[in-house]
Amino acid sequence: MCGILGICNLDKRPIQETTLKRISNLIKYYRDEGYFIKQDINLDNCCSYTIDFSKDRYQPMSNGNKTIWLSYSGEIYNHIELKDELQNLGYKFKPDTNAEIIIYAYAQWGKDCFEKFNGRFALAIWDSTKEELSLARDKIGQKPLFYLDDKINNAIYFASDVKLLWQLFRGQLNIDFEAIDCYLHFYYIPTQHTIFKETKKVPPAHYTVFSVSRSENVRYWLPDFKSKLQLPEKELLNLIEKSLETSIKGNITNNDSIGTCLSGGVDSSIITAITSRLSCTPVKTFSIGFEETDFNELDYANLVAKKLKTDHHQFVLKQDTVLDFLPKLIWAYGEPFADSSAIPTFYLSQEARKDVEILLCGDGGDELFAGYSFARAARAAMIYNRIFPVWARTKPLPSLADFLTHFFGRRGLISKLKTLTEFGHPDIKYHFANTNAWSENSLLLLYSEEFKDKIKTHSYQHVYDSLFPFLKGMDIIEQSLFIHLLTVLPDDYLIKVGQASMANSLDARAPFLNQEILELSNQIPAKLKVKFGQTKYLLKKLGEELSLPKSVLYRKKMGFGVPIKFWFCSDKFSPLLEKILFDGSLEERGYFNQNYLRNIVGEHLKGKKDHTHRIWTVFWLELWHRMFIDNTLKKDETLKKYL
Repeated sequence: MCGILGICNLDKRPIQETTLKRISNLIKYYRDEGYFIKQDINLDNCCSYTIDFSKDRYQPMSNGNKTIWLSYSGEIYNHIELKDELQNLGYKFKPDTNAEIIIYAYAQWGKDCFEKFNGRFALAIWDSTKEELSLARDKIGQKPLFYLDDKINNAIYFASDVKLLWQLFRGQLNIDFEAIDCYLHFYYIPTQHTIFKETKKVPPAHYTVFSVSRSENVRYWLPDFKSKLQLPEKELLNLIEKSLETSIKGNITNNDSIGTCLSGGVDSSIITAITSRLSCTPVKTFSIGFEETDFNELDYANLVAKKLKTDHHQFVLKQDTVLDFLPKLIWAYGEPFADSSAIPTFYLSQEARKDVEILLCGDGGDELFAGYSFARAARAAMIYNRIFPVWARTKPLPSLADFLTHFFGRRGLISKLKTLTEFGHPDIKYHFANTNAWSENSLLLLYSEEFKDKIKTHSYQHVYDSLFPFLKGMDIIEQSLFIHLLTVLPDDYLIKVGQASMANSLDARAPFLNQEILELSNQIPAKLKVKFGQTKYLLKKLGEELSLPKSVLYRKKMGFGVPIKFWFCSDKFSPLLEKILFDGSLEERGYFNQNYLRNIVGEHLKGKKDHTHRIWTVFWLELWHRMFIDNTLKKDETLKKYL
């Protein structure tokens, strides 16, 4: 892993020896795991550590008079510009270091400095003059940050990984059942929750300030879709290409051991093409596939690798391998996390780390340039809204879509109609009603009466509620991209890649998420992001200019699909489901109606209905409980022990 861990007594009391010993024992555990660990802050009332796989860190770090102390993980990409600005204001610097720039930026601008940072970071700043602790995350949330507010002792514990807090307070943390409700809707636990009631997340683009008398959570940035560029398509393509090139240059140096993740999709292919152009030697590229041909994208990745003459490495992931490393995956994520593409992401990270230290990925391209199917649906909804009056979009048409979905399932034309009625509904909350795993109605059948009582009137919809006021004046496509940018991207996709790569001591970076590109994409009209029925229209045109194969650029999007549907029905996974879900452990937790769950599993195994995602969320949740609550599953074990 890579990150920070610390404690701060807000009332400036010295940290107790027992607390220091607990932290020291935890740090020893990670040191034994082979991570480089350095003590950053060791004041009477503060103690912090950096856990990393690189040893060229400049921390510990404070300002000249020792009033500002920083614990930090990440990179500030615009550090040269900030350093020049601060030098002009009279600040003196040691050799280049992001950490020192952060400290002096805070000294000069206070908490306004966070908005000035273009990068990825999770940080803690102790300001002894104000007697305040500030925790902050980058704008998109590329670096996670958790905390536990011990109000009784006026102490704040902070960590980059919830596992660290769990290990410090083992046996003292209680499960947040509302977090489980959200998890079953989304595959992941959103920013508003953690798996434990006592721990919290600093949201992306926020800083959280603590003192003895107060705590405050402040949003310091929001994406702006209001101003638009009115430029010819050719000029926009040049701007996008130039911005990507600048971003990639900022993510690598001549001494870096780098490669790219080459999925065979548009985004990763563009990143690889530009990286190849900048490199004097063939770029190392890494792809992963499966034995199941319907889920295998290796042919497309090979086309790109051959075209760009990369040093290509490809891997085929098999069931047996998954059974062996799945406990490591459960451990790596710390919280229940059922995005199945975490499986190939973890394995690819593991294999790529044998050759490179930095891996450039295509994350963010879909959110910035409208690459998902919902963007095409949103475009269609604009026409739908012009054809049908408000009364029809409010009740009759959604009711028809619900009726058909109930009896025939969400598939084919019915699925398209359902999505269209959601995006075309006058009430904006319906635009995001399409959850990925369990629907509201299905969860009512799944939950036991005991669990329903625990979550009471909780609704996953609150994840979106605070964002709806910002959507005024945006078209449906922009609304969807805005929501995805602030929810799914940081809480799912970036966590997926970040935790999988850090668990394997690999530094995964996303050039698309440079602030310059982000701001540029927000100024591009939606009609140029989805055009002629093509999602990600501009990026595909850029791919053409980079001479990428059209068969790659214009193929149907697969998105790192995983053949779990077929694995569940195999000779190995099928008995595993029986052992994990129905041996009595899950039933004792009292969460679910076991009869309904058994029916779901039975229908899937008999091929009557596809319940892949539903089963996978429950399967992962139960394995998480066995590892973090029951202590009966170890990260270095194999699931074959249950067979």
